Amino acid sequence: MHTHIAGGTAGEIRMMEKEERTMVFIDLRNVTGVLKHYNAKGKVAFSHMTNLVNEERRLMAAYVFDGETNKKSKELHRTLKYEGFKILKGSYNVASNKQKEVDSLMVCEMVAHAFRDNYDTAIIISGDRDFCPAVKLIQSLGKKVEVAGFSVAMSGALCRECDVYHDLDTEELFFDVAPDYNVVYTGIPTEIGIWAGVDSTYVAGV
Repeated sequence: MHTHIAGGTAGEIRMMEKEERTMVFIDLRNVTGVLKHYNAKGKVAFSHMTNLVNEERRLMAAYVFDGETNKKSKELHRTLKYEGFKILKGSYNVASNKQKEVDSLMVCEMVAHAFRDNYDTAIIISGDRDFCPAVKLIQSLGKKVEVAGFSVAMSGALCRECDVYHDLDTEELFFDVAPDYNVVYTGIPTEIGIWAGVDSTYVAGV
């Protein structure tokens, strides 16, 4: 994974992160849209992705935001919840085939936790430039914002606004094999399980 850090070397930043509290905020459809872009079927290793960007810092919570409510999406949400993720749902407009209120829900959650001093660093897994104003506001509160994502779904403006950008293009986060759902994961949410591999067929429109 290529990590780009603004204002200092990687070694300097790492020294300050030992007791750093983090929260991860995942824009689900932005991530699964990468599979759609390549017209691919597979599994997304959400837990591995979360552990990768969080490194060894103190993970306070990991949120997933989505708007879809069909049967396959509900199965996906149950799987992610079992893995230790907190699922927050907006709404879905069937006529336009678009989710609604998801971005605003994600912004509200990130900003609210920043105001309450519940984290030191917000890690946004999304490439949506609509989050730029929220990034600026969170930074004005003295918090750091990191962004992680894939080049095919990443806004250059969002990359420029964040303090650290994690390039996930070279990571093995999409798999063809099913995860082992018989594994019992512990230590959640501070230790997200190794796997949150999810069949992309669970995701409508992918």
